[in-house]
Amino acid sequence: MDDKIKKISLFNSPLESGLRTLFILAKVHPKSIDTQRLIYYNYLALHTGDFSEEVESLHPPIPNRSCQIVIQREVLQEGLYLLQAKELIVIKYNKTGINFLAHKNAKNLIEYFQSEYSRDLIDRIDFVIERFNDMTDKKLDFFIKSNLTKWGSEFLEEVHSL
Repeated sequence: MDDKIKKISLFNSPLESGLRTLFILAKVHPKSIDTQRLIYYNYLALHTGDFSEEVESLHPPIPNRSCQIVIQREVLQEGLYLLQAKELIVIKYNKTGINFLAHKNAKNLIEYFQSEYSRDLIDRIDFVIERFNDMTDKKLDFFIKSNLTKWGSEFLEEVHSL
């Protein structure tokens, strides 16, 4: 029986990314947002310390962490497929592309998450939304791309000093 059970890592998985995305979509509801903004919000919610001294990052400041923005797309999209399959999100097609909207049941589901990590994540998502939700896609994209080389590169100074 144990031989037939496939072990699936939850860390950096479509399930983890999907749940974090669901939290984001529930918080911006009734607004819908596109994949790129979801990728940015996912990163910013985990690494608030990269852009603010007010709120500590939820995840540790690993070297070259900004690469997560580039490699997260596929995992996030798989997470979106999971959410869609469970009817937790709605896909909206418009003239600018594809946007995602939390289904009315999404808020009910995320209320069941009561761990300290979940509460901390929600606090950081609220902080990110407050700071970036009114920013245009173009300005947000510029902000992210202007800072990519800074986020995680602080470790390079330590390596060079060895």
